Amino acid sequence: MSRTDVHGTVADGFEQVGEAFAAVVAEQDGQVGAQLTAYAHGRRVVDLWAGDGTSGDTLTGVYSSTKGAATLVTALLVQEGVLGLDEPVARHWPEFGTAGKDMITLRDVLTHRSGVIGVNGGLSAAELSDDAVIARRLAGQRPYWRPGSAYGYGGFVSFAMVNEVIRRVTGQSLQQVYDERIRTPYGLDLYLGLPEAEEGRFRPIQWWTATPEQEAAFWSDLPGPHSVLGVGYGLNSTPPLDQVAFANTRAVRANGQ
Repeated sequence: MSRTDVHGTVADGFEQVGEAFAAVVAEQDGQVGAQLTAYAHGRRVVDLWAGDGTSGDTLTGVYSSTKGAATLVTALLVQEGVLGLDEPVARHWPEFGTAGKDMITLRDVLTHRSGVIGVNGGLSAAELSDDAVIARRLAGQRPYWRPGSAYGYGGFVSFAMVNEVIRRVTGQSLQQVYDERIRTPYGLDLYLGLPEAEEGRFRPIQWWTATPEQEAAFWSDLPGPHSVLGVGYGLNSTPPLDQVAFANTRAVRANGQ
């Protein structure tokens, strides 16, 4: 069997999607696993996979796609009146209301307007693997801009703040509410905290296959570690956060970042 073979199904009318997927797999010579699933009007019309060690049931890290699932938890609690989008975060988490953060709302956090995108000096990979530790570090941090006045993406800390609010209000973590109220009832295969029993399905994320020229161009164009982007992505820590190694760490998968 060739490692460039594509497996799975494509519904009538979506053949071009399958052809495009096959072309990408061939271009990579099957060196990395790939999966593609698409739905149209609630019907699964594409379900494809390719690459050594990859099947239709293979799991991997999906980075910030988990923010969508986490936002569903927040929306559910807002709908039920448990949380209010325009309530100050400090109303439920008093320690947060210092250093100019007393009026930051849950809406500010969810829309990346809070100004709280990291901490001075950065967060280590070990700290970022634990939402409770992140929350303690953020409690005393001054925002990087006046809350509500601008946008900036907090890649690794935004939902640690949301989690802390949910934990204070419900006594459960965001991950627990997601598992009990969303993932399990709907039979979803997206985890905010991968159980040990599912570890055998996990395939590590691979480093990109850039040429030396592409690699050099990428790093030469990267903003500094203390820029909004640098702080938001953990580049201001020592050493800078290794994005791929972080996502491939069992502690991170288990805790559900």
